[in-house]
Amino acid sequence: MSELKPNLGKLAMAKCETYVGNKTIGLGKLFLILDEDPNYFFLFVDNQKHQVAKNYWYPVNPEKTLTKDDKVCFTGTLNYTRDFYAKLVTVHGGEFQTGITQKTKYLVMANKNSLSSKAIKAREAGITLMDEYEFFTKLIKGNK
Repeated sequence: MSELKPNLGKLAMAKCETYVGNKTIGLGKLFLILDEDPNYFFLFVDNQKHQVAKNYWYPVNPEKTLTKDDKVCFTGTLNYTRDFYAKLVTVHGGEFQTGITQKTKYLVMANKNSLSSKAIKAREAGITLMDEYEFFTKLIKGNK
């Protein structure tokens, strides 16, 4: 198991007006930290992962956009490890699950059209299905 970074799942806020890709980012906007190294954060911006210099950003502890009743399960070949998602769900206040139960609220899927056993069970139970990017957006915006 690889070591998870301390700022993973936190939000990042720009210290000053800056560029991400070809877009100007002003003060006050928050972006999900997907990864980091000694010099850079890797942020979720416009449904893509962008590298930004740490000296222009600071990490912010997120508001709890999930509750203890928000039980989240993952299926399929996703862009990040299950350890990554377990920490992400926990940092935002929810509970990570490895399988579907009656209490599961969200199933995050690589392919929302999947016919996997988890996907079928989730559809039958009325569980909310979402892809990774919808999940990241939910963590940033909460229930707004």
